[in-house]
Amino acid sequence: MFPFCGDGFSNQNTEECDDMNNSNNDICLNNCTLNICNDGIVNFVLEQCDDGNLDTSDECPAFCRQARCGDGYLKPDREQCDDGDSEDYDECVTGNNCKWAYCGDGFHYKGFDPNFQREWCDDGNISNNDFCLIDCRLNVCGDGWLFNGVEICDDGNLIFGDGCDHFCLDEVCGNGFAQPHLGEECDDANYVNEDNCTNLCKRATCGDGYIQPGLYEMCDDHNIIIGDGCDNFCLTEVCGNGIHQPWLGEECDDGNTVHNDGCTNNCRRPICGDGIIQGYENCDDSNSQSGDGCDQFCLFEICGNGIHQPWLGEQCDDGNSNNSDSCRNNCRTPRCGDGITDSPWEECDDGNNMYGDGCHSTCMYENCYDSDGGIVGNVTGTTTKGSVSRTDYCRDPSNIEEFFCHERTYVASGPFFCSNGCDQGRCR
Repeated sequence: MFPFCGDGFSNQNTEECDDMNNSNNDICLNNCTLNICNDGIVNFVLEQCDDGNLDTSDECPAFCRQARCGDGYLKPDREQCDDGDSEDYDECVTGNNCKWAYCGDGFHYKGFDPNFQREWCDDGNISNNDFCLIDCRLNVCGDGWLFNGVEICDDGNLIFGDGCDHFCLDEVCGNGFAQPHLGEECDDANYVNEDNCTNLCKRATCGDGYIQPGLYEMCDDHNIIIGDGCDNFCLTEVCGNGIHQPWLGEECDDGNTVHNDGCTNNCRRPICGDGIIQGYENCDDSNSQSGDGCDQFCLFEICGNGIHQPWLGEQCDDGNSNNSDSCRNNCRTPRCGDGITDSPWEECDDGNNMYGDGCHSTCMYENCYDSDGGIVGNVTGTTTKGSVSRTDYCRDPSNIEEFFCHERTYVASGPFFCSNGCDQGRCR
């Protein structure tokens, strides 16, 4: 078979292409030639249009694309310009259908010279009361044009003191801007007197007549005088407010209702006799009298509290339970006959003052005896530590006491009966 156009095989000698179909709207025409721009046949694969000419000012320019603003080809019937870009800030505004830029078109024309700003703004309207004036300048304070929602006034200058200040705000207290030239200390733009700035644009202070909880005021009587119920800190003059107010007779004020913490609820320093048990006190019966169970030191009036209380009959009180020291547990001083042996000066103590029972009334053992029956003066005395010889002496006509009968410091003495009486200090 001989090759032919439309057989699907490109004959390089006679054909440019062969797509084996009958459509002229693809890349290969029915005569097996390539479908190219400006041949008058639209290639829907690559072309939007094809009017068969190279005229760039009609609806299908030379590149077979539909004419549009920004394609770089001027359409005199509907375009003033076409610089082939999509920028809206140069001389030819693409966003405005390729019209020359002008003030009021709504497109900010900046130009390409960084040292020359053609327009400062462009909002596309003819109002001078918004951010952009009709001459495409920004609306600023002092230009004489009121910027609604931003400026309260604009008198064409930036001078304050003429009713409209340099922020274009009315020069009145309450505009939200502190204006010292008007004597304002603050301005919070509200009508609340109980915050940190009063309606007179003054800093809130104690004594201004307004109670400011934020300043911890409890009262405010228009002064800072004490003694009138509201003190110079604007606190109510009562015991318990946490402020020491001596003019009220307070000795302290800790601001709580705890009695025994160093400051009582009546704002007095704790003392013995105030009726409140504090610190070291065992008791407090609201007086400083002793003998009523609670003494003048607010300690229980009992033996063993460590306080010598003579009115209770105490001879001593060492506050301990040691019965062998210098103060007995019954708060009496040690003595011979109290039943407790106090060495080294006592050898025994049987709780009485009798002799002849093994423990003499002097609390010495009764183990010293007259070895010869009291007939001769030189007798032998015996102690628990050994024996020594001493001389008997008479103290009365019938009794002789061993005046010395001891070894070193161990003393033992006792009465002995002389059956024949005494003669010059010796038994007969």
